[in-house]
Amino acid sequence: MLHTAALIAPIIGYCSFSCGMTSYLWCKGKKLSKLGWVLAICNVAAFLYLNHILLIDLIQRVADTSDGYISIFDDDFVSDVSRNTIQIMITYVAASTAGGYFGAKKKFKQD
Repeated sequence: MLHTAALIAPIIGYCSFSCGMTSYLWCKGKKLSKLGWVLAICNVAAFLYLNHILLIDLIQRVADTSDGYISIFDDDFVSDVSRNTIQIMITYVAASTAGGYFGAKKKFKQD
């Protein structure tokens, strides 16, 4: 069910939101309640599970050929996989940076 092409973008969106939210909660720090820590741990678990599905799906879509065979040493295959992975990681880093900024902003707010 999760291995459809229509769900690639929503999974990336949820995973980037999860990165931002986890970074926000982590940077918020000591003000966080037990429910907040549980939410952060659940976010990390969901991120790892969905990211695993996402990366497998992206690699399988690149490797899908008419004859069913692809060499893992093929330059086109390697460049497509690396380009997709780099784009996803840039999205995750940007989301976690934004979440960390807003979490730290609330933590170190001066009155």
